Amino acid sequence: NSAGPITALEGLKTFSNGSLTGTGTIVGNVTNGGLIDPGVGTTIGQIDITGDLFMMPAGTIHLDIAGNLPGEFDVITVSGDVALDGLLEIAFINGFTPFTGDTYDLIFSGGNIDPPDFAVKTITGVPGGFTFDLGIVGSVYRLTVTQGRQPVGGGGGSAVPEPMTASAMGLGLLALSLTALRRRRAA
Repeated sequence: NSAGPITALEGLKTFSNGSLTGTGTIVGNVTNGGLIDPGVGTTIGQIDITGDLFMMPAGTIHLDIAGNLPGEFDVITVSGDVALDGLLEIAFINGFTPFTGDTYDLIFSGGNIDPPDFAVKTITGVPGGFTFDLGIVGSVYRLTVTQGRQPVGGGGGSAVPEPMTASAMGLGLLALSLTALRRRRAA
């Protein structure tokens, strides 16, 4: 946990009992067999790695999401390549519940993110029935909410009529007015 950059001359390794938490920059390659957790506890944070990130099978990355805006969810940026493995834990915190279609770019790579993927992925802090898509999109590891909270009023409908609906209503009212006018003239 550091306020400034940490320079690792031969690379930084976290082992099974080690952890890398907080917000800051690591200069050097990181091999994670322990825990990487941006922020501290449920505090949102960002860890920047100037080098490569190698996840070992025993390694864990823990990321918190407390909102949709930048600075409301944990992020890891890596200037080099990322090799995935181990466990990814994602926790929705502070009562935040995402909407269907929300996306979170969680890990950025200046190089490649090498598949296959994390061996195990867990998501906590959301009601049952929520579904997610986790995966590599270009040089980003992204979480997409495929089934989440719906906008008020149900499936995202609009209270303002579509232009064609308004036009059809207008034509219908015009036809009724003309019919009423014809009846009056005929009587």
